[in-house]
Amino acid sequence: MSAANVVVMLEQQLRKLPEQVQALLQCAAYLGSTFSEPTIDFVWSVYGRRIVDTKTKPVTSLLPLVVAENIFEKGEKQQYRWAHDKLQEAALSLSETRRDTFQLDIGKTLYYGLTKEQVEEDLFPIVDLINNGNTLKRPEFASVNLRAAEKAPEISAFQAASEYAAEGISLLQENYWVENKSTALSLYTIGAESELVLGNVDAAERYREVVLSRSDLSALELLPLQIGKAKALGDVELKSKEALEYCLRLLKKLGCRLTWARPLSLPQGAVGAIRTIKKAKAKPSSFYESMEVSNDTKQKYIAYLLSKTAYNAYVAGDTAMYLLSTVELVELTMEFGVNEFSATTFTFLAILSIVVLQDYEAMERFQNISLRMLNKFRGMHASEAIFVGSQMGLLWVKAIEAGRAMAEKGIVAGRREGDLVYTSWSIACHVINLPYITGCPIQAIVEGCPNILAEFEDTKAGAHVLSTKNYYQMVLNLSDPSCEKPSVHIGEIYTDTKEDHKGNLVHLADKLVAEGELVFWHEDYEVSAKRALKVGETHAKIAPANFWNQIESFHRAVALLYAAAIKTKKSKYKSAANKIRKRLATLSHSENTTIQYYYMFLTAEHLALKKNHKAAKMQYELAIEAVGKLGHLHHLGLLNERYSDFLLRELSLEKESRYRLEQAIGYYKEWGAVHKVKALESRL
Repeated sequence: MSAANVVVMLEQQLRKLPEQVQALLQCAAYLGSTFSEPTIDFVWSVYGRRIVDTKTKPVTSLLPLVVAENIFEKGEKQQYRWAHDKLQEAALSLSETRRDTFQLDIGKTLYYGLTKEQVEEDLFPIVDLINNGNTLKRPEFASVNLRAAEKAPEISAFQAASEYAAEGISLLQENYWVENKSTALSLYTIGAESELVLGNVDAAERYREVVLSRSDLSALELLPLQIGKAKALGDVELKSKEALEYCLRLLKKLGCRLTWARPLSLPQGAVGAIRTIKKAKAKPSSFYESMEVSNDTKQKYIAYLLSKTAYNAYVAGDTAMYLLSTVELVELTMEFGVNEFSATTFTFLAILSIVVLQDYEAMERFQNISLRMLNKFRGMHASEAIFVGSQMGLLWVKAIEAGRAMAEKGIVAGRREGDLVYTSWSIACHVINLPYITGCPIQAIVEGCPNILAEFEDTKAGAHVLSTKNYYQMVLNLSDPSCEKPSVHIGEIYTDTKEDHKGNLVHLADKLVAEGELVFWHEDYEVSAKRALKVGETHAKIAPANFWNQIESFHRAVALLYAAAIKTKKSKYKSAANKIRKRLATLSHSENTTIQYYYMFLTAEHLALKKNHKAAKMQYELAIEAVGKLGHLHHLGLLNERYSDFLLRELSLEKESRYRLEQAIGYYKEWGAVHKVKALESRL
């Protein structure tokens, strides 16, 4: 039976009900799929007597009849909903004489007649009634749409926010910019922000241009739209350097100048960072616990711009501006109180503690301050603070496995806030980065990539599209048997061009990781070692504190450098590997169990190089036991492979060596590295 026929059949059944029940259904049909008892009671009290000829019965006596007929379902807290959308549609058909403006009448009655709390509860259905019935486009309802547009983002309904803003804007008249400028400005601001979250860059730009082209607005009134332009430049168009300079110009207009001499900004930033880290670290916990929220509008905008400045400076590789903007953000919070970026600010300071002073204790303290702020204050940019704090801070000293739960929190917070950038980064970490680093089966990562890539493309999250393609191609090369050149980071998904990474060093860092991983797993030690020496610490320099650096540096040290040193006896390989081993030695005392077995294994390789065979053998086995507890398949394969090589080369234990090689092959198979499996099977 067609949908239209179903509605006709249901309408016929509804017409058999008592007259007042039918009238109640007509009123309820305009209230949406769900509604509260106070709302339908109010509508019935006003409009029921217009529909029926007899005295209206109380709604409390009619609702049980409707529920008994399985037309309504009763929920909690006096809430009702239609048992099926076709029933609602059939109820709308009961009245053939209803006026086009009947919905407007009901909407107005509810909006102006209910209490403020009741209106908030049913705001969207009420505004929908007004909009559906406002056929004459009466301008006084622009403010009603603004109220709905402001509420929608609070429940992550950004499409609804966009639609309410657009409807409100369509009702504006030129005199609104004179008589009710704040309404007009707010509608355009929410419209631009919502469209940007939805990935509609052109629509957001059109809203911004309308406002920015006006000469009757103050600098502070223009700022929200200008900040939106900065977000579009950096987050969507990937013009990080341009976005950075734009933010600096806006800050200067607000009287916040980060440096007077750009050539001297790096030493200025370094000195400022050291001073601020020490100052913030010296503050007692009571200082941070007693901080209050800052209500200074100007300082709020300065904080927003400083946050975007820090982000774009990091991405563009402008260390000086990153240092200066982070320092200024911290000082702003400590002087004026907590703003919506304060939690993120202390995650930035935590990163500086690692990069500038290698102070992991300070890093952990600042991360904890950030987390306490998130728990205490509402309105924080939680997704940004969670992502930066975990992926670039806590995961250096905590178990990497905890990163999945942190990423999930970042996704939930980002969806709620409409933070497209950090929601997407958390998704990428959850689907690709963390599963790869912890040696989960490659096929699961491959299967997850198309979905998140489609989401990022839909929302025009260009940075995330490029990063996802980069790693998607990497895991495809590892797992696809038909890939003819698995060590070359080019394929159907990702084709590198110079423009891809121009002006964006974070993306270059991603590229270095993917290239290095493919060479690591598929080329011989000599080739890998030469590349490792050439690349050196480039990744750590252009993406400071990025947790990809853990596995990137481990692989350079283990198979790329030590293996080559053992094979070639060249001291340059040994020296480079030792530097990495000593750096990881400090972190091996933390709770990061992954770095712990990295260091164990590097020590085993170091002892093997020094011909301390007994100690090396014991250390290999301790490392394999440690990684076995974590279940990192790729490194279970790697460690067994390298141990097999040691047993045969140094101890001539052929049987035990073969066993370890077979173990390595088994783990690589389970991981899904088909080309690595094929290469090792040829050695049996």
